[in-house]
Amino acid sequence: MLYAYNTTSTTYTAGQQLSLPTTGTQTGCTAVKTTSNTISLNKPGYYMVHFNGDAATTADAGNISAILQVNGTAYPAAEATAYSSATTDIQNLGFTTIIQVQPNCMCNTSNVPVTLTVVNGTTAATFTNAAITVTKIA
Repeated sequence: MLYAYNTTSTTYTAGQQLSLPTTGTQTGCTAVKTTSNTISLNKPGYYMVHFNGDAATTADAGNISAILQVNGTAYPAAEATAYSSATTDIQNLGFTTIIQVQPNCMCNTSNVPVTLTVVNGTTAATFTNAAITVTKIA
């Protein structure tokens, strides 16, 4: 299991990876942070991924979002979006999904290790109290 977070208000441009520099809990080497914004899933199996964070636009009103990427590609339905009308209109964004990591063999297109990142959507936004939990469930 891995739990990482960032309690500092941090501004991100559209498409920028969120930084989760603090490791609250890490058990073993199955799910590990490789950088402040990248998590590596090192063993085959199923992983439950939870993300939660508070965010607001940096200037203009618009949709803010957090998107999970697996190996650099947006993962289907692992996204949270909300409308923020101003820098003071803070919204909570959260999602939960399950990721399957295939064994490392020639017949699979998704082999270990698999990398996870969370990126800001299409509007510049400030995130606070962003956190991710990754748990191997099978």
